[in-house]
Amino acid sequence: MIRLFSLLSIGLLSIITTKTYAQTTDTTKQRPVVELGMNVTSTLSSFLGSGTNPSTDPYLVSLKFVKNNQATRLAFDVDVNNKTEDDPNFGGKRKTYDYNFGFKAGYEKRIPMNKHFGFYWGVDGILGYQNSKVDFFSQFGQVTTNTKGFNVGAAPLVGFRYDINRRIALSTEASVAAIYSVSTEQIDDNFSIFASIQTTRFDLVTSIPNTLYVIIKF
Repeated sequence: MIRLFSLLSIGLLSIITTKTYAQTTDTTKQRPVVELGMNVTSTLSSFLGSGTNPSTDPYLVSLKFVKNNQATRLAFDVDVNNKTEDDPNFGGKRKTYDYNFGFKAGYEKRIPMNKHFGFYWGVDGILGYQNSKVDFFSQFGQVTTNTKGFNVGAAPLVGFRYDINRRIALSTEASVAAIYSVSTEQIDDNFSIFASIQTTRFDLVTSIPNTLYVIIKF
């Protein structure tokens, strides 16, 4: 699904194009203290006609507060997916309502190579919340399944950035996240509410550097 905020990425790219031509290439001045980043991978994939989003990074927007080559990192994403589809097995209809929220905060240490190129490493703390509701309608009646869950974790990371000028930069990064998740599922068939089923799991999630962030520095 093309993310809800993909149009923001297109607007951001327009701003960047304007600012790039307006700025000089002198990057020797003190770095701005605030950096706003937009994950434009999905937008570029759609624009190039690939039809799929190759990014393994689910976060749409990032915010960094930079001082002396160190940064406090924040990122968030909201994903809403509502759809209706036919069920070929039982001849009914299935309505799905998915709401997902992700947030991370962490620390970043930067290692400049020259005035344009640089590496960084750091660690993020991760929080997430998921709420899914599925309504199934058939000749036998309605069955509703509600699933709620949350996850916590941590992710060490390494990244690469290219400073185009004093205001514009590009970045990508890789990470390995250790995530603990808890979810609860409850089924209601309009006659009785079945006992909740709780599931816990632990995952290691690898994110390769296939996500492009475009950054505006203030």
